[in-house]
Amino acid sequence: MTGWADSWAGPTRPIPVGGENRELRQELRFGLIGAGPWGRKILTTVNALPGLCLAAVASRNPDTRALVGNSCTVHQDWHLVAADKDLDGVLIATPAGLHHQMARHALDAGLATFVEKPFTLDPAEAGDLRDRAKAAGVPVQVDHIHLHNAAYQALKARVADHGGPLTVQMVSGGWGPFRADCGPLWDWGSHDLALALDLVGGKPLAVAAHPLEQRITDDGPGALWRITLRFPGEVTVGITTGNILTPKTRWLEASCDGATFVFDDLAPDPLVGGATPPLANAIASFAEAINGERDWQADLDLAVSVVEILTACDPATA
Repeated sequence: MTGWADSWAGPTRPIPVGGENRELRQELRFGLIGAGPWGRKILTTVNALPGLCLAAVASRNPDTRALVGNSCTVHQDWHLVAADKDLDGVLIATPAGLHHQMARHALDAGLATFVEKPFTLDPAEAGDLRDRAKAAGVPVQVDHIHLHNAAYQALKARVADHGGPLTVQMVSGGWGPFRADCGPLWDWGSHDLALALDLVGGKPLAVAAHPLEQRITDDGPGALWRITLRFPGEVTVGITTGNILTPKTRWLEASCDGATFVFDDLAPDPLVGGATPPLANAIASFAEAINGERDWQADLDLAVSVVEILTACDPATA
């Protein structure tokens, strides 16, 4: 039986690397900055996708060496990966407060950049990275992973076919994570807002947010938020999200023109969830952008809008 990694065949044509006078090659060489729990998932995914090679990792964890092949260089200093012009792209999986400076260094080196969500914690920093990327023509992609879920893409297509006034309700969350630098509004809410902006296809006219519950748990500060978005054309989106929700949930219901469609990321039916992991789809999409096969600029604009809306929702940034 064909595995999920075989569903993407890799780059379809040679790409130039390292300047005009360098040879063309088929394989894309990636560098990874950060080898924490999610960074290790990225590492495993890149190694499983055909046509991609993990050539360098920046990590201070001594266990990282055992996770990569002998051909992969491990650095303690992330600058060495972000400035390595022999790479085709850099994947950043570090705390959100570090995203701007790391992505900026990669872009200054002319390297396509894949950044974990949230893009940044500041709209000015997000806008700076967008402007640098567009001016240089260097792809940047933010890992709003659920946009690459096959079930969500199917729901989006059905909503587009029906048209009419749209009402969307979302519930997302779980127990944790409890992060010092990135609260649940940013951690969980960035995914929900990316889905909302992508599904509706525009920016909201009005945004409102308030905590439904806030408490200190044994694991750290917890909160459950309610976000309401109003878009042109009588479109409304309501989001409940947070890190004190049990059981873990990722649910979206879209109602339009007398029809209702549901995306349930944790549904047991594989026909609903799709066969290919969304992270694999996201990294494959990044590779396609590097190869000139996909327009990445609209997705980058969406990522900046997510940061802007989260900033408007968060009283700590007001």
